[in-house]
Amino acid sequence: MALFLRGQRCRLCGQPMLEGPVFGTWGVWLPNHDPLWKFCDGSMHWDCYASWPHRQRFASTYFHFWVEAEATNAFWHRAFLDDEVLVTVNPFEPVNAAWVHLKDTGSRIDVKLKNWVAWLAAEPEGSSHPVLAAAVRRAKQVLRGKVPTVEQLLASIDQPRKMQVVERYRAAEKARRDAQ
Repeated sequence: MALFLRGQRCRLCGQPMLEGPVFGTWGVWLPNHDPLWKFCDGSMHWDCYASWPHRQRFASTYFHFWVEAEATNAFWHRAFLDDEVLVTVNPFEPVNAAWVHLKDTGSRIDVKLKNWVAWLAAEPEGSSHPVLAAAVRRAKQVLRGKVPTVEQLLASIDQPRKMQVVERYRAAEKARRDAQ
């Protein structure tokens, strides 16, 4: 998520963000000629974002950014992907967590693996925006049917698919250490 400081201005309405839920993204994934580029790596009021006419396209491009980025990440492994939800897992200490990415909102929910089953069973937090809560409910319904346990989530990771990425990372780290 973008660096967020209380009181900074919403990228959509320009007003300070002092209270209420905030939506934010991390990184710049759109080309600078795209009219939505200026909203990358930024924060906005959830109410502004939820009613923004460009939200679905923006969210979808952000979702696909994460789908593509996973392929080259040595730490986060795809455990589930469909047209609406991506779940990546980093099963190693100290992280030991899953990231649930939602295409409808562009949101990412961080879930510790030890809390996976409880998170799937729980209603979305009362402090979340209604649009986000609805997207989380839909995602949980799918995930409860596909990867309802941590064991099934971890078994869904395709380790051989990422072996070259991990090996390149290890070689680069070794070269960096040797150079020091």
